[in-house]
Amino acid sequence: MNAAEKRFRDLARSKHWGIIRPSWPDFLCRDGDELFAVEVKHDNDWVSDKQRETFDFLTRHGFRVLIWHTAFHKTLFEWEDVRDDWPGRDRKRS
Repeated sequence: MNAAEKRFRDLARSKHWGIIRPSWPDFLCRDGDELFAVEVKHDNDWVSDKQRETFDFLTRHGFRVLIWHTAFHKTLFEWEDVRDDWPGRDRKRS
């Protein structure tokens, strides 16, 4: 975080705004008029508790969150479909 970002962070905190930067999805994407977030995972990686909280918050507010995992190269999963039953959760690295 650079100096300007730290100054803004301090301002946001003084306003009691929640800062979700560390658990924000990796990509913010646009397809025409649709805006959505994509979280990228690899190997046996899965979302952290803080990411889960952020993704749930985003979807509750109508924001689409997708998960892309290196084990499933061409598939994007809707967060709401995999939050409790990730198909790659038990996949072992080979």
